[in-house]
Amino acid sequence: MTRLKNIIGRVSRAVPRDAKHMTLDGVEVYTKFKCVVCGEMHLVGEAYLKSSKSRKNDNDIRPFCATCYIDTNGKKPRKEPVNAVAFIQL
Repeated sequence: MTRLKNIIGRVSRAVPRDAKHMTLDGVEVYTKFKCVVCGEMHLVGEAYLKSSKSRKNDNDIRPFCATCYIDTNGKKPRKEPVNAVAFIQL
């Protein structure tokens, strides 16, 4: 029997119901968002809803894709400080 160790399972959390929006041209397209951890564009269906207490509307999502949310446990990574340029003395 093969093992599925490379498969990332989705946690059973609520996902948004409305995944499409209408453009100005009248075309219905899937809504996308940018993940704050990996920086990639994902479909809204790949994100979890905010908790029911912090939601302002029914489809208010967390700013993470599902994979990054599982990896970081819902915490934004700290930005590394930019190293100052070292001056060379002659």
